[in-house]
Amino acid sequence: MINIIKYIDIEEKVRITFTDGMYTDGYIESIDDEEESGITEPGISFWTDDGNYLEIGQSEIDNIEILN
Repeated sequence: MINIIKYIDIEEKVRITFTDGMYTDGYIESIDDEEESGITEPGISFWTDDGNYLEIGQSEIDNIEILN
């Protein structure tokens, strides 16, 4: 499982790849613990390029890549 804590201060655009191979590009708003995320596990609050807000659980994430 990926350690999402190391992405806590990333402001650049990123690509999050999910465990099923799908991905989304956008910006990390925050890294949240179980209580903050509301999804019973640590997660990432995320804005996609097309303006959608996602709360992504750590167990759903295969990889996070910083895009240039």
